[in-house]
Amino acid sequence: MSLKRTFEQICDQTKLDEFKPQQNDIVLGGKSRKEWPNQFQFMCANIAFAVGLGNIWRFPYLAQTNGGGTFLIPYFISLFIIGFPILVLELSLGQRLRCGASGAYTKFHKGFLGVGLAMVAVSAFVALYYNVIVAWAFYYFLSSFQNPLPWKACTVVNTTTWSNIPWPVEECTLAGTQVFYWYRDTLNVTADYIPMEGLNSDMVLVLLLGWVIVFMISMNGAEAGGAFLYFIAITPYVVLLIFLGIGLSTDGGPEGIAELFQADWEAIKDARVWIDASSQIFFSLSVCFGGIVAFSSYNPVNQNLLRDATIVASVNSGTSLFASCVIFSLLGNRAWTAFETCKSTTVDNALNYFDYAEDHFGDKSYDDIYAEVEQEANNNNIDISDIFQRDAKCDFATEDTPSGTGLIFIAVAEAVVDLPGSFILSMIFFFMVILLGLGSMVGTFEGVITPLYDAMQESNKWRKIPKQALVCIMSCLAFAIGLIFATNAGNYWLDIFNDYSASINLLIIGILQFVVVAWIYGAEKWLSEIDWMIGDEEKSVVVKVCRLFLKACWTVLSPGLILFVLVFFMVDIISNPPTYKVWDKATGDWKWDELTQDYLKQEYSAAGSAVIAVLHVLCLIWIPIMLIKTLFKDGKFSFKNWKNDEAIIYRGEQGIINRIFRKA
Repeated sequence: MSLKRTFEQICDQTKLDEFKPQQNDIVLGGKSRKEWPNQFQFMCANIAFAVGLGNIWRFPYLAQTNGGGTFLIPYFISLFIIGFPILVLELSLGQRLRCGASGAYTKFHKGFLGVGLAMVAVSAFVALYYNVIVAWAFYYFLSSFQNPLPWKACTVVNTTTWSNIPWPVEECTLAGTQVFYWYRDTLNVTADYIPMEGLNSDMVLVLLLGWVIVFMISMNGAEAGGAFLYFIAITPYVVLLIFLGIGLSTDGGPEGIAELFQADWEAIKDARVWIDASSQIFFSLSVCFGGIVAFSSYNPVNQNLLRDATIVASVNSGTSLFASCVIFSLLGNRAWTAFETCKSTTVDNALNYFDYAEDHFGDKSYDDIYAEVEQEANNNNIDISDIFQRDAKCDFATEDTPSGTGLIFIAVAEAVVDLPGSFILSMIFFFMVILLGLGSMVGTFEGVITPLYDAMQESNKWRKIPKQALVCIMSCLAFAIGLIFATNAGNYWLDIFNDYSASINLLIIGILQFVVVAWIYGAEKWLSEIDWMIGDEEKSVVVKVCRLFLKACWTVLSPGLILFVLVFFMVDIISNPPTYKVWDKATGDWKWDELTQDYLKQEYSAAGSAVIAVLHVLCLIWIPIMLIKTLFKDGKFSFKNWKNDEAIIYRGEQGIINRIFRKA
């Protein structure tokens, strides 16, 4: 049998076992497809792609926003029931079908091309703002070439009030130097997302630098990354270990990590926690973006993908926890400092209120002092807030810490500022963020480039265009669109894209992947393809258990959990329309709502809501378009046009119910 037989020819047979792959025999349309030089480089590429900004940037701030340990419970449930099964599915799709996501689903049936195109659209939107985070890291990295660091002290200005005496900027004294440096010096944040109030020239330059580097890495294909992929995958762990040591050696560091694992069981009922946790699985593992399918398409056909999926999922979840421990230890030190300041201030207020001597309380603990003053206040019918000048007792767990998309930038900037060699430590950390960001970017961008390039190879008109030209065009286009994030309102727009361009779209794409492969093609039939690829014809006990688990997840558990989260989301969005926080320059903080005693959350205007709707539509519209297009033939609409002899869903046994429940 010819080793140059194409997959389309092989699909005409009932079984694929007759075709036995040999070394370097990877074919697509009669042409050889490049391979990874070795399996370790493939693993490094997948780890660099999967372990990236989703772990070091997105996971910690979502964990903090959703209550630490509260977030971890739905996260790990989603990891086992959704994450690992869909990772195996995507690795097997690329490895078996030898093409990107769009091409893979076209092979199942032309009507399913929309699933692949939806992945491409999501990847494109995520690439737009992921590279902005890389740009932020470049800004902090370049700013670190100063000693002392520029965020060590507030900017001073001459004031007419104090006879032209240099005086710190008021916003900086209110916000704190590191917070001020992030929101004012770096972002120059506006009071709302409209109007944008012009471009931030520094952000434009670092964003351009980010896209130039992504182009240089991607122009020859991710599989040609070589030693750079090793460097991206391994270096961050060394840096994280250094900063974990710094965090644990400071006051409050261990307590900060403990807060990460404290669960609020009431918060589990919050729909937002489940939505964020399940969508974070897609970001962490980088599934449903198309990049995993693209990467695995360069694998040898007989690669052990079950082993690869286990390694990637384990390393990924472990890195998310590891990175969160680092960030929470640094946040713990900030909270500890604020806690000690609070205690000292409130005790002084109590001494002044009762006109006690400075040594009145002696060596008593803060809790004993608070109890004594509270008893005194009750005896004299005094409001305790008048004594302490504070509504609540000082509490380490509730002290104000940075949050949101700038979490790691503010937390790390504050952690290193007073350490010996602070500028060197700052350079090392933000260089690591750059590496992680580039690792994520290369994979996400590959999820866009590979399907486009594969499609071009099928066209006589576009076939001669080199991949380098395509990457250059797409990089320039992405940079031009990404300038919206380089405006002074860019932080608000990044939040919109981060919250609404991918999260729910990824869940919908995920459930459709299960429908196409497990329900329509057949879970058992696709598991047989995996058996053939990994060559485990005898089926060891581990493989048998894994097959049963995957079949249960692909057919019932994974779609069921995703559907549960989607329904949860719909109920939540109806009762709680999308909101956002706005920066208040006068207070150096987010605007405060006195009524709710929490940060003011504004509903998006009609323009903002329209953008959110468009982001969902542009990602998902391809699915119904391609399904409907398939039903048109020779200008006539008919359901009979769905029948396509070239589609592999018609190969072998028919009937969805039989395929789902057929015995393994």
